[in-house]
Amino acid sequence: MKLKKALAKLSAYLSAKQREQLEERDSIKKVLKALKKKRDHLRERLEHSDNKTEQAHLQKKLEVITAQRQKGLQALKELKSVRKASK
Repeated sequence: MKLKKALAKLSAYLSAKQREQLEERDSIKKVLKALKKKRDHLRERLEHSDNKTEQAHLQKKLEVITAQRQKGLQALKELKSVRKASK
């Protein structure tokens, strides 16, 4: 295999990996946006709720969504650092 052909294969492999990372990043961003919208909606419902049991239930849901968002944000940061390291 000549050098030119080997470099072309390597380039195709790397661009496929970058494309995969970009797709994953876009997917995570989409999920984070949906979670943020849901979090804001739950906060609003929590403020207007008078029932203690409903408030407790909403608070639990809010905690779960917040934890999921934190994990997503962390994954996004890791992807970003991997991209910077590969450049």
